[in-house]
Amino acid sequence: VNYHGSFDLLSVPANVMKVLLSDQHGLFNWTPILLFSILGLFYLYKIDPKLGSGLSLAFILNLIIVSGWSVWYGAQSFGHRMFVDMTPVFIFGLASLIKKLNEKVGLRYIIAACALFILWNFGLMIQYGSRMIDSAASVPFMERAYNNLFVVPRKFYIIMKNFILARGSFLK
Repeated sequence: VNYHGSFDLLSVPANVMKVLLSDQHGLFNWTPILLFSILGLFYLYKIDPKLGSGLSLAFILNLIIVSGWSVWYGAQSFGHRMFVDMTPVFIFGLASLIKKLNEKVGLRYIIAACALFILWNFGLMIQYGSRMIDSAASVPFMERAYNNLFVVPRKFYIIMKNFILARGSFLK
């Protein structure tokens, strides 16, 4: 497999939904909070149209580039590494959404929701790092969810013990 890949503009329309929703490192499938970040860009646009439209355009252009790449799924990455450069966009979008939600619901509910997303991601990190899931293949959402809810809590102590005391066991 050529992990360097190549770009083909004609493959963009066919790959956009895969990049966003695929079980193989789809952006929103693997990191659901980023969907809320992108939705938050609409609220940012209402506050600051230039910043909101500029950040939205940056995300769309990055999405087009990634969707045209032959290795659109990011190869053996945790989540979708081809969007790491979009972190500022996600931060502004999520901050705008949190600001808007804070007007409607209490801050404690927002904090609780964010804590759940953090726990979800921590569980995925454990699954990925302990090789509970394949790093390169498509891993169904339901498998990752089941592991996060049932397997990771049951094996947490053993995985952490091995990570701290026998890190080489993860390389076998």
